[in-house]
Amino acid sequence: MKGIKVVSGKTYIGIVEDNVDPDKLGRIKIRVLDVFDEAKIEEIPFATPWKDLGGSQISIPEKGKVVMVVFEQGDAYKPEYISTEHWNVNLENKLKSLSDSDYLSMKSLIFDHKTQIYSNDTEGLKLDHKWNNINIKSNGINLNLKDNNMMLNIGDEAANQQAILGNHFLDWFDEFVTTLLSNTAFLGNLGGPILTNPALIRVLTKYQSLKDPMFLSHHVNIVDNNKVTSVKSEPRQETAQNGDVWTSTKTQNTVTTTTNETNKPTTGDKQQYDEKHTEPSTEIPGVRPEVVVTPKNLPKPTGDSMGTNKKVEKIIWFLKSKNYKIFEKTMELNLVAFRNKKNVKDEELSNVTNKFDESLAVFYKDDKNEWQLIEYSITTVPGLVPQSKNLPSKVAILRSGQYYEVIRLGNYLGNENYKCLIFDSCEIHRNDKIDRYNFDSPSERGNFAITIHASSEISSSEYIFNYSEGAQVFKNKNQYDQFIKL
Repeated sequence: MKGIKVVSGKTYIGIVEDNVDPDKLGRIKIRVLDVFDEAKIEEIPFATPWKDLGGSQISIPEKGKVVMVVFEQGDAYKPEYISTEHWNVNLENKLKSLSDSDYLSMKSLIFDHKTQIYSNDTEGLKLDHKWNNINIKSNGINLNLKDNNMMLNIGDEAANQQAILGNHFLDWFDEFVTTLLSNTAFLGNLGGPILTNPALIRVLTKYQSLKDPMFLSHHVNIVDNNKVTSVKSEPRQETAQNGDVWTSTKTQNTVTTTTNETNKPTTGDKQQYDEKHTEPSTEIPGVRPEVVVTPKNLPKPTGDSMGTNKKVEKIIWFLKSKNYKIFEKTMELNLVAFRNKKNVKDEELSNVTNKFDESLAVFYKDDKNEWQLIEYSITTVPGLVPQSKNLPSKVAILRSGQYYEVIRLGNYLGNENYKCLIFDSCEIHRNDKIDRYNFDSPSERGNFAITIHASSEISSSEYIFNYSEGAQVFKNKNQYDQFIKL
């Protein structure tokens, strides 16, 4: 690299060969033609980017990208990259597809195969990431989901209150109101009809008069279940190419890459379960546990004695009644899963709902010494075998009790990119029924690969099925992501 000369003020062209800057300053290594042709990659100096006037934008060029370079004060060791030679291939293809008027009105901020932010006369302003998009047009604003497996959360990414589909509900409610107004809704002691009370009639007729002008929005619409269709019918550029296509008489292009990566919408209804999902085996036998401690009676907390968060104090009261330990140091988490299933007799209906209808409470003291509480939708019990009405034979059910100093953060099924909580030791019921949960079935203690993890790796799941064979499983992926970061 000795004796290299460059001309101050001259614009050179080069190929990006390394875009990983250990200092994260936007620097890249560029093989500048006729300057660094024979240099080893480690010998090429980092090139710094020209910055925008506000210093608020950054876009790291991909490996293989053709860029324009200048050298500060003619110093070969101070390269600066100022622009790229070619647009992203997806933007090039998009421009070719536009009409003349849309081409002339096209403005693009970001445009690659993953993220596209642009506007033109026909499409309006579109913010698109992997097919999910917000589209602002002259006649309205559309929040479009990619497919039926996606979610829209309002107010918080971990929101867990489901929206009511107004028309469907009110169609049913109309039938209910009509029945009440028919004077046949109620029967007297002798089986004769009872006339509807005039006050009730006034309320019901008031509902009928207000339904369309007041109760149903004329400005906001919600998609019906499993009716997400718009996005998949729209053309979208999705070429997963990193770098530019170029040829040279001096060297072969080995840095530009194209993959089969795709984020295209899937067809069909929301996935009820993942047929490829396999839970860690819990079939390893354990030992019979000791008898649990006897709960003690405590007065229920009331009024001022409940502290900064009344719901947390009620949970604490419950835990103390079980002789459980409470963690009260700042930012020290208490995790409490509430099971709502009870034993049922043979002749009764099953207690298996196959739904995420239980809750996990996470509470802790913040830096102001005040209790904070977050609640999540989970299951504490296993689900049905897919495409059947039975539970897996001898499936594990985590036994009620307190577990601490036996749970650690680990990798779910060995996946380093999927963190979960793992029980190194716990007690389970070896369920001896396939039509219901039997919380009196024999107990075992040991390491059964019980974990706390998410259901769907995409968004959420309505049903448990094979997502749990004893694990504590979150319904909502966003809720789980928030939880595991705690």
